[in-house]
Amino acid sequence: LNSGKIEKIPKEIGKLTNLKNLSLYGNKITNVPNEIGSLTKLEQLDLAFNQLKSLPKVIGNLKNLNENSLTEVPETFKNLTKLSSLFISNNPLSSFPEAILNLPNIERLFLSFCGLTEIPKGIENIKSLNELSIDNNSISSIPKEIGKLTNLNKLSLQNNSISAVPSEIKNLKNLTNLSISNNPLKSFPVAILNLTKLEELFLINCQLTEIPKEIENLKSLIEL
Repeated sequence: LNSGKIEKIPKEIGKLTNLKNLSLYGNKITNVPNEIGSLTKLEQLDLAFNQLKSLPKVIGNLKNLNENSLTEVPETFKNLTKLSSLFISNNPLSSFPEAILNLPNIERLFLSFCGLTEIPKGIENIKSLNELSIDNNSISSIPKEIGKLTNLNKLSLQNNSISAVPSEIKNLKNLTNLSISNNPLKSFPVAILNLTKLEELFLINCQLTEIPKEIENLKSLIEL
């Protein structure tokens, strides 16, 4: 039922109890009925490109939420313990959804263009993360706790207001891709020079004045 003009999800959808995949991408839906909570076998729900302002507390097993007019993430998100990928980009959240910090199996998290001003210290709780993208927000600093996300492979913080990178980033030993382009960095983040698995490093338009000679430590670099 993708790419149509559907404005409303009927409550009767809650009776389709064997439903595993529900895709209503690209419609004009403004709200989701509570009855969707009856779809206990639902593994994937795609409501991308709609006009949602909020989600009911009964929402479950959400796999893809992207490009909606979502302004809040319900506390019950913490019950989505099987969730491995979460896309909430292009939503005017303004603050980091605390419920996400309690999701034990999240591996991929995308929160770009959300109007965020900070990354909470509790980010350290999402130990399973291997890809994190918080591009195009208004973040001015990176919490040192990010250094505890030791499973991270990809980290992208492009187009923010970050002026410094914490030394703890050196603990991300599995990081292969790092992008901090378009941030007003005051100097080259020397802690990055300890990331020996790094293959791609992007520091475009960061107002840097020099490249340290220790760049030679990054033997795995393919793109700089």
